[in-house]
Amino acid sequence: MNPATQAEVDEALATAVAAGATLLKPAQKVEWGGYSGYFADPDGHAREVAYHPFWPLNEAGLPELSGAVRGQVDQPTYADGCRCGDTQ
Repeated sequence: MNPATQAEVDEALATAVAAGATLLKPAQKVEWGGYSGYFADPDGHAREVAYHPFWPLNEAGLPELSGAVRGQVDQPTYADGCRCGDTQ
């Protein structure tokens, strides 16, 4: 789950716990610059709720991929001549 703000991360974790989930790790600032926490759903599956300030969400609430991921930016070429994303 990728909320649009840190406050939405806290709200999502609280909602999950109120619905029967188990909080595994409270939300906190993380080394990559975001904010995230974890809960286990009633079946025991771990779930992450994360706000990523460098990965904006579109109108549908889905992350917008960077140009490099979409292939719009030059990809590195390795010593063997293979480029990132090449399929052989």
